[in-house]
Amino acid sequence: PSPHRRTLATQLGADLVVDPRSENLADAVFAAAGAPAPVVFECVGIEGTLEDAMELVARGGRVIVAGVCMKEDRIRPLVGINKQLTIQFVLGYTPQEFADSLAALGDGSIDTAPMVTREVSLDELPAAFAALADPRDCKVVLRF
Repeated sequence: PSPHRRTLATQLGADLVVDPRSENLADAVFAAAGAPAPVVFECVGIEGTLEDAMELVARGGRVIVAGVCMKEDRIRPLVGINKQLTIQFVLGYTPQEFADSLAALGDGSIDTAPMVTREVSLDELPAAFAALADPRDCKVVLRF
């Protein structure tokens, strides 16, 4: 939970940002949207966030799991059964998604500059890897 990343998300167009340490995620989402979401993307990849996504999504909805949880995680299957959820795990992108993204970057409809929080040289690379855990960084760019 990084205040800097929440600010950045807002600058990049996020409609809602939530500090999970001080706000109830479900309450905030339902208050903003007025209803459960038909699709929820889980992009965090830490224990418990898949279960949170299952709770947030509407009955008959889809949960797209893009976050990579490197530890064992648990869910309550009954939540998914009762809500008749579809859970889809994804890895990588299709050639069309790459083409669409490159086109959007090329025509300027996506501005990635705010996401680059630091640039490092090749000599600074080892220290940059060590600093990646700092929640102030979003994207660190290596300059040759």
